[in-house]
Amino acid sequence: MISDLWQSWQNNQWETLSKKTSSYDSFGNKLNTITEQWINNSWEVNNKLTYAYDSYGNSIDGKQEKWQNSNWILYSNFIDVFSSKNSIYMAYAAHYTAHFTSFTTGITKNNDDSILSIYPNPANDKITISKNNINHISIFDIHSKEVISIDGNQKENSINVNVSSLSKGIYFVQIKTNNGVINKKIVIE
Repeated sequence: MISDLWQSWQNNQWETLSKKTSSYDSFGNKLNTITEQWINNSWEVNNKLTYAYDSYGNSIDGKQEKWQNSNWILYSNFIDVFSSKNSIYMAYAAHYTAHFTSFTTGITKNNDDSILSIYPNPANDKITISKNNINHISIFDIHSKEVISIDGNQKENSINVNVSSLSKGIYFVQIKTNNGVINKKIVIE
C-alpha cells in the first residue's frame, strides 16, 4: 500500500487536506484507491476507485464510488484508464469497461545484434565491427546519405573500417548479415 498526503500552505502553516491510499497487485497494477478528507481533526472516507486488469496490464474495468449515508454509490468524476501501469486516458465517468486490441506491425526484433560489437564508440579514425557472416557494411550520416560502403568477408570475425574522413557527429551503421540487417549508432569525435 502507498499513501499520499495532500497539504496546502495557508496562514503560514501546512494544512492537511486529504489522504489517498492505494493498493497494488503483484504486477504493480493499481487495484484501488481510497480518498479520505481531513475534517474536524479526523479522517473521513470520501471516495474509492477500483480497477480490474487483463493479463497484459490493461485496465479493462474501472469504477468510482462515493461514500454517502454509510453506503458506496457510483458517481462521475475523472478516472484513469491504464495500460502497462501508465495512465493512457482520463475519462469523466462513474464506470467504464475498456477493450484493448493488440496487433502486429510486421516489424520483428532481430536478436542477432546481441552478438555484434562496434568499438571504439565514440571513435576518431577507425572502428572495428565484430560479427560473423558480415555481407555488407554501410555508414550513413544524419541526412541518410551513405558515406561509407564496404563489402564484408564472411570468413573474418571482425572488420576494421577507416572513419578518419568523417566529420565529427552521429552516424548510423547498417550491417547486413546472413541472418538479416542490424542497425547501430556511432559517434565520431
